[in-house]
Amino acid sequence: VIGHGPGCSDQFPVGTRVTSIPIRLVDGGAGGARIIGQHPDAKGSFGELVVVAEVIARPVSADVHCDAAALVDAFAVGEFYVRSA
Repeated sequence: VIGHGPGCSDQFPVGTRVTSIPIRLVDGGAGGARIIGQHPDAKGSFGELVVVAEVIARPVSADVHCDAAALVDAFAVGEFYVRSA
């Protein structure tokens, strides 16, 4: 976390490492969601930094490497399809 946007509760102090599913909420979720990198209003899937909603952010433990944290969504998709097989 490098900063907080409007309406954030500061649940995650600056410096906290977080991960998130790659979506951008529209109007706090009331207007739906856009998949980051898949929608013109949600660019940035390969950015070094990305804006995520506090409500869907999850803290990353200090013992988890950044590379592993970056793959949370990919691992979740893989697990879903393995369990569904």
